[in-house]
Amino acid sequence: MYKIPLLAIVVCGSGCFDYESLNRCWDGGCGGDDQSASSDLLDGSSTPADLAIAYDLGPPACDPSVQPTDGVFVSVVNGNDLSGQGSQLLPFKTIATGLTAAAASGLHFVYLDEGTYPENINFSASSAGLFVSGGWKALGATWSRDCAPDFVSRTVIASPTAVAVKVSGVTVPSGLINLTVATRAKGLSSANTSGETVIGVLVTGVNSTFRLTGVNVLTGQGGDGGSASVPPDAMNLTCSGSDPGTGMAGSVGTAGMPGKAGVLGATAFTPGDGMPGLTAMTGASGTAPAIAPETGMCVSSCSGTCGGFCGDVADTCSGAPGKNGCGGQPGLPGSPGRGGGASIGIFASGAGAIVALDHTVVRAQKGGDGSTGGTAGKPGLGTAGSTGNPVTANTHCYSPACASIPNCGTNSPHSFAGGSKGGDGGPGGKGGDGGGGAGGPSYGSVTLDGARVLVDANSITLGGVGGTGAGGAPAGATASTFP
Repeated sequence: MYKIPLLAIVVCGSGCFDYESLNRCWDGGCGGDDQSASSDLLDGSSTPADLAIAYDLGPPACDPSVQPTDGVFVSVVNGNDLSGQGSQLLPFKTIATGLTAAAASGLHFVYLDEGTYPENINFSASSAGLFVSGGWKALGATWSRDCAPDFVSRTVIASPTAVAVKVSGVTVPSGLINLTVATRAKGLSSANTSGETVIGVLVTGVNSTFRLTGVNVLTGQGGDGGSASVPPDAMNLTCSGSDPGTGMAGSVGTAGMPGKAGVLGATAFTPGDGMPGLTAMTGASGTAPAIAPETGMCVSSCSGTCGGFCGDVADTCSGAPGKNGCGGQPGLPGSPGRGGGASIGIFASGAGAIVALDHTVVRAQKGGDGSTGGTAGKPGLGTAGSTGNPVTANTHCYSPACASIPNCGTNSPHSFAGGSKGGDGGPGGKGGDGGGGAGGPSYGSVTLDGARVLVDANSITLGGVGGTGAGGAPAGATASTFP
């Protein structure tokens, strides 16, 4: 972090953030910094004005006689993007429309009437050289500078998305003046998904340049890692029952490793997800039946005529064999716990990229918590072995018409016993539970790939509290600046 002289842009005091009007809850706090303010200012409830006083950040001068020129006018209260002309009398409604119109007209400012603008802002090469200026109060066709102590909090870019302001490939000085930038209060969190990272101002691209003058940047909490889903219960294997095994249970799967700290990339943060549990082994088929089925001679059919030869066709009959049980399938491994998202005030990357702060307070909030790894699914318990069914057959030829012939008219059924019960199949092994996710970090500012954040004597960047890791995964880091 570098200290520079004040930028040559006239701004009005630092002001405070009106939490109630935005219905936002800023939990967590600003911890882990090398600053010296008392801890009650770092618990997440203090306003930028409180922080400015605690750190002796002097407010710039404010001249109520200054008139807006060389710009397009926007009013969220009285403007209209369809019928508006971007004039003081007929302003546009949204900042995005104002930026497009100013760029097309070769103007350099987009002036904002006081109010809350529920939109995120994008600066690209086409909007290079433009400044969005708050701190103005419209009364009909008359726009005047508001120099009230809390004027910065009266013009708010309240982004509904995780990144409030995106700047890409802007190599001509551009920026924001006299307003508050706020992301949504907390990053999104969905099942089986890493927590969303929340960034106040994202500046990327080689030699990109952006200025924040008299701005409060309030970044919401990083999203918590999403909960891990529970896999369905495993089934039993299908087998013939004549392929005996040991009947042993399958071995248990190993639990997944907890996640490591997340990684900052060129334009985003990748949370530290845990690893899924490892697969267990299948249960073995049951042992073979101990007793084979009874086997003997039987009569399958008769031949000949009465009074003559009463012959028979002999065959071998036996009871049904017993069957061994089938093994159980292994329990499905547990899903990984997910890492928490980061909370980052300013994120700058790209060789030669510069973000300059003048009378600006940047405060990140708590990083997202990692989620616990998922529990493995239940294994199949294996099927039971079964006893063979008896088989009944005649041991002599039988025909009622031949009752006078010895052994030809006699019904002689016999029950051939089935084989004994085979062993039960072994249960499948329990899959390993998923590893826990790491906590997300909280940084006031992040610079990568040769980018710099330049901070004047009346500005400050503050990190919040790192998110909690789950299941042995690390907590998120916290710092005013990274690296």
